[in-house]
Amino acid sequence: MSDNFVGLTSANALAQGGQNLGTEAQNLQAQLQSLISDMSRDKDAIRGDALGQFQAARSELERNFSELLRWCANNGVKLGDAQTQVNTTDSTSADAFATAASAGAALSAPMNR
Repeated sequence: MSDNFVGLTSANALAQGGQNLGTEAQNLQAQLQSLISDMSRDKDAIRGDALGQFQAARSELERNFSELLRWCANNGVKLGDAQTQVNTTDSTSADAFATAASAGAALSAPMNR
């Protein structure tokens, strides 16, 4: 058997994975917003050269988290699309097997020798 196959223990595993990825991305976004809100008060806690470096680090953190959230959103959609393709392939295969079984039933009729 080829290594190029999809085996799922749950019929909608990919869709569930995509949905869970979306949920976790939303949770991350909420936590990030809370962290950024806390960090925005940096001017009250830090003075001098350290403040500029801290603000630069905060900006980079925001940018990286935005990229991570975008990745989660994009890949959650891709998992949903993959689930649709798996469902379509499964349905098409079931129809093809049913048609072949019907054709095969006609061949099993008794033959006179």
